[in-house]
Amino acid sequence: MRAIVLLIPLALSGCISLKTFESEPVQLQTPKGEVVCQLYGINQTSHDTAIAWPEAMTEEEADGYCLAEGTRRLPG
Repeated sequence: MRAIVLLIPLALSGCISLKTFESEPVQLQTPKGEVVCQLYGINQTSHDTAIAWPEAMTEEEADGYCLAEGTRRLPG
C-alpha cells in the first residue's frame, strides 16, 4: 500500500508535464491553406499534432506538417 501512495505523485506528474511543455498554437502556411499545430516538449516531436487544417487536407497530412515543423525547431 505504501508503494502505491508513493507512486501517485509520479503518475500525476507525468500527466502534468506534457501540459507544461505545450507551445502556443503555431500557424503554418501550406499550399492547401493554413495548418495550426500544437507543438510539445524540448528535444522531441512525438506528440506534435495538428489542431486545425483546411478541408482539402487530411488529418495525417496536417500532422505531417506539424511533425516537420517540430523537427525544424529542434535545437542543434
